[in-house]
Amino acid sequence: MKEFCDLHAHSTESDGTFTPSEIIGEAKRIGLAYVALTDHDTIAGIEEALCAADKLGVNLITGIELTIDVANLNIDLEDDSSIHILGYLNHKNIFKMSRYEKRLLTIRNERNAKMFEKAKKIGLPISEEYFKSKSPKSIITRGHFLRALLENGFAKERKEAFAKYLMPGGSLCVEKEKLSPEEVLSLISENGGVAVLAHPLLSSLTDPNLETLVVSLKARGLKGLEAVYVENQRGDEQKVKELAARHDLIITGGSDFHGDTKPGIFLGTGYGDLRVPKVLAERVLELMT
Repeated sequence: MKEFCDLHAHSTESDGTFTPSEIIGEAKRIGLAYVALTDHDTIAGIEEALCAADKLGVNLITGIELTIDVANLNIDLEDDSSIHILGYLNHKNIFKMSRYEKRLLTIRNERNAKMFEKAKKIGLPISEEYFKSKSPKSIITRGHFLRALLENGFAKERKEAFAKYLMPGGSLCVEKEKLSPEEVLSLISENGGVAVLAHPLLSSLTDPNLETLVVSLKARGLKGLEAVYVENQRGDEQKVKELAARHDLIITGGSDFHGDTKPGIFLGTGYGDLRVPKVLAERVLELMT
């Protein structure tokens, strides 16, 4: 695996089940050339990951994954899709994100409180105390709610849990406030980072809408598209590569590793056949300042 990397991984600081140190340890064990920690809405795990990477000699790329509001970009999102931006930052700059973390945490906590209230009203024993007993330090995400629904038998599979509880119309669904594309992309670029559109084909956008989205985001500072992705179907990787080429964007790739939250997906290899060439990580690093 020394010729490969993984530029999309989540730890216990968001909705993964591996600690930041454990992710670094796994990257060392399998011999990845580079690994990126990209927790949702937080850089809380970066310091621990940096210490572990320094100790084990692992090349860590520090990052974050943010959800953006695309309401003003003239595109139509279907079902429960959302648009995510992966921000890769020089580790010397990433801690400048901390002032935004407070706002992001407030937004997430407000949504969680409303979801807990909905759970209480319909008799589901899913509360803040429940999650703190399971993951005392984690920022509670929708992934935690999903896991709780499955573990406690309120749904048999992910699709059922989303449809019945977490998607619009579901009994626990509360729309989360999102940051504007301008705010997210400016934040990343002003700190010398590289902004990449995560898993473009998971957004349920039509091809014209996806093209419009990419054009709009590039004008605001987007640098790349995540083309090599764990859930790609036949032809998806080539499709995203061609889209990136049309708009002079780099490509990246990753497993979207979450540990037990997404069973069967392994760091660096996804479902077993994912391979992200290390040159993609090197291109990201070349664009950092």
